[in-house]
Amino acid sequence: MTQHLIVPSNPTPNGDLHIGHIAGPYIGADALRRAAIARGEDAAVLLGTAWQQTHVLLAARRQGRDVLAVASEFAAQIEESFAAADIGYDVMLRHEDMPSIEQMTRRAWSTLRELGMIAVRDSVAHYCSPCRAWRFQGLVAGRCPRCGSSDAYGIDCEQCGLYHDDAELLDAVCTVCHEPTELRSLRRAFLELEPQRAWFEQYLGSITLGDPVREYAESVMSEALPSVAVTVLGGPGIPALDEELPGQTIYPAFELAPRYVVMTARHSAGSVYEPARTRTSMVFGVDNAFERVFLFPSVLRGLTETHAPFPDVMHLTYFYMLDGAKFSTSRRHTVSVAELVGVAGADAARLYLAANRPERSPTNFTRSAFEGSAEVSAVRRLRAWADTGEIPRAEEDSSRDPCIELEHATSELADALQPERLSCQNAARAVLTLTGLAGASHGDRFRDAVLNVLVNGAVLVPDTAARLASAFAVPRTRFDGAAQRTSGGRG
Repeated sequence: MTQHLIVPSNPTPNGDLHIGHIAGPYIGADALRRAAIARGEDAAVLLGTAWQQTHVLLAARRQGRDVLAVASEFAAQIEESFAAADIGYDVMLRHEDMPSIEQMTRRAWSTLRELGMIAVRDSVAHYCSPCRAWRFQGLVAGRCPRCGSSDAYGIDCEQCGLYHDDAELLDAVCTVCHEPTELRSLRRAFLELEPQRAWFEQYLGSITLGDPVREYAESVMSEALPSVAVTVLGGPGIPALDEELPGQTIYPAFELAPRYVVMTARHSAGSVYEPARTRTSMVFGVDNAFERVFLFPSVLRGLTETHAPFPDVMHLTYFYMLDGAKFSTSRRHTVSVAELVGVAGADAARLYLAANRPERSPTNFTRSAFEGSAEVSAVRRLRAWADTGEIPRAEEDSSRDPCIELEHATSELADALQPERLSCQNAARAVLTLTGLAGASHGDRFRDAVLNVLVNGAVLVPDTAARLASAFAVPRTRFDGAAQRTSGGRG
């Protein structure tokens, strides 16, 4: 049996989840998990909140509270929001897992240091004189030196996602006092990526990258690969414990691979993954692209003895906009999961967010568009059928053959839920087509064929599918898009 490991971005517990998070990595991860199970395969979503981020520190400072207390509170809210959206997972790392993560992080650090992949040298970094503190990650903001966006902080740019050294940040200011920072000399550790170019070319060329990921990777590889600063001074994180780096902590993004190893160990419970039978898919936002495509596998090279499988499928999503501006927890520009689910239910929210998912470019959410959408209408129709046990006859287009449309929609749905070709947009479109076909005047066999696909393949609307299965006595069978394509017929 094929084992699917699905690894979405780690949510940051500086606030509750919003629907931009669901529309990005999490609806994709949940769809992959449910689809694999529907095919009769084994699947697990591996998660854990990223409490070491400076965004959590800033949230705690605003509240005048302990960082871990705030992180724990928001982590609980995040899990409640996953439940509200019917997003499943199999592993969720919590604060009590910190010792295991720290142990694995130190193992990776030690190995990469011994291999010469981590070098310590003098550099410059941002310092805030009014605060008398070094500023890294979310504690320093400015303009991206790569694309000029003002939506950049530390080494991250939320516009282009390309890496820049934090010292290269333009017009930098401290996000605590909002005064300009200054560059001062600081000895730090750097993970050297350019010496690994040949390995990256082989690895990235051997796995499945979604088109946006491949375009991103090619853009990064077209230049010299950077040296990535992997220690900070004065921020949250695991102490480096390096005599050349007194008081410094390991950059939180360095922990991604160690966290993943802890997740896989928790899931496998001591058994070893078989490479030939394990597929590992990563699903992340464009602002996490560099960390996931380059930093993560480089650090994982220092943990090869753990036998955690390298990802072999990678997909990214772009930003989901709210009324034309990016969703932002820190700026309180959000729509909560509970709010959207409260309007039309979890399945309607899931189907709409899947259909509007920013897979190829940013997409925009408005409340009016959601409430008047075809997706919300479709879920209401399906649930009405389940409540009454009847499917009203629909108006038909005589120029189109329902049997051919059923075959096409079934194939599209199955294909869209394969790890290599994941597209929640295409899967949602197929569900809408199937909903429209259910009332076609092609007899009971045709209706039953449509219901079979909706019940067993419509993983975007799991509760509604379960209701249909009960109301119409549809058996649960494996869904791979093959058997259902020959199930339809007249009479």
